[in-house]
Amino acid sequence: MKGFLLLSAIACLVAGCCSPRPLISLLPEEIKAAPPLASSGSFELVHCPPGVPHRSVLQEVERTFHAVHSLLGTPARARLVRIALFTPNEPTGRHILRARCSRDEHAAFMNFREGWIVVVGDWEKTRAHTDLRHETAHQALCALTPDRFPPFWLSEGIATLFESGADDNGRPKPNPPRRRNAARLVGWRRRIRLSGLIDRHRPAYINADAYARSWALTIHLAQNNPHALRHFLKVWQSKNLSPGETFVQTVLADTQLEQLEQAVSTTMR
Repeated sequence: MKGFLLLSAIACLVAGCCSPRPLISLLPEEIKAAPPLASSGSFELVHCPPGVPHRSVLQEVERTFHAVHSLLGTPARARLVRIALFTPNEPTGRHILRARCSRDEHAAFMNFREGWIVVVGDWEKTRAHTDLRHETAHQALCALTPDRFPPFWLSEGIATLFESGADDNGRPKPNPPRRRNAARLVGWRRRIRLSGLIDRHRPAYINADAYARSWALTIHLAQNNPHALRHFLKVWQSKNLSPGETFVQTVLADTQLEQLEQAVSTTMR
């Protein structure tokens, strides 16, 4: 099986997909240099498929940005973020899908340093809008830790937390698929294991379970101890500590890992 996966990966690279180049290089220069179709505050929409309302895109991005910062704090300074949306039928959209080896005609990424959010998808379906909010939440989180990219559990935890949107008070809307995945883990193991997730920049295996554990931990903290999330970010940004050391000094300052795992599992039941 491993040999088959290795051969598949090599074939994919030879065919020109799964490119190791920076993803932002997939955007044509004419898109990067294009004047905005619409703008609002620090956001510029530079490419958008026909029929997708420009104003609603910007409102969704702004709402998600503000919701993340309402939970975690305000960044030191605002940065320009440009947004490019495509369909799978556009040449750039097809190019990005091929480079990402996407099989479901959806792909998304963000680049914090250059200030980009890029999404390819069917804009008549929910998935594309979910991807837009997911990547926007990544961008919003990185604005709070501009000198150090957050560890996986927090980066993907915040992104999945807000991918279903936020209400008028900035609270994340329910995310039934993520909750089902987290509840499934509780059912299998009786409690969600956090070791191997919180003590590394990236878990050894990035799969559905890693995303489910990240979402479960983040929503538990957001609901029960948001101060711990803010404290984690402050220490992460100001001190050169490992993910595990930062977690112990902040989130586990007043509790033990086993107690936190049990509390997260209870939240998911």
